[in-house]
Amino acid sequence: MFYRSLLAAFAPEPLSVEGSLQHGGRYNPVGAFGAMYCGENPAVCAAEIRRRAQRHPAPRYRLARIQIDLHRVLDLTDPATLAALGLRAEDEDLVTDNWEPTQRLGAAARAAGFEGLLVPSAAGPGRNLVIFPDRVDARSRIRSLGSRPFRLATKP
Repeated sequence: MFYRSLLAAFAPEPLSVEGSLQHGGRYNPVGAFGAMYCGENPAVCAAEIRRRAQRHPAPRYRLARIQIDLHRVLDLTDPATLAALGLRAEDEDLVTDNWEPTQRLGAAARAAGFEGLLVPSAAGPGRNLVIFPDRVDARSRIRSLGSRPFRLATKP
């Protein structure tokens, strides 16, 4: 089970990647391909919103529960995988505000046929799952189990 924070306006389509396609994200360049960003728990989603709110005001959100079963995920939280890619967990390569390297990494993983990436959250402890819906194969499943209003506490 993963969670996805959505602007209230996008809540009717919790599996949509239109926002990431139009605006880009840490692992997908603007206009190149869409990605669905999910947190491993609501606290990760809240931390990600707070990080964004440093640059933009935090509008109203909803929290969707997403049931996910993928078969080809590149685990960028695994030290052995990072070492094979020339990265180290203690480096800030995956959590920096410069998205170009992570966008290249996301594009390369997608091109190699991965359905998604398991990555450290750039906003604090925890992990995110970045899904490339156009690479999800027939054996895999992604399903929304509904959403609820998601209000952030005033203090983290």
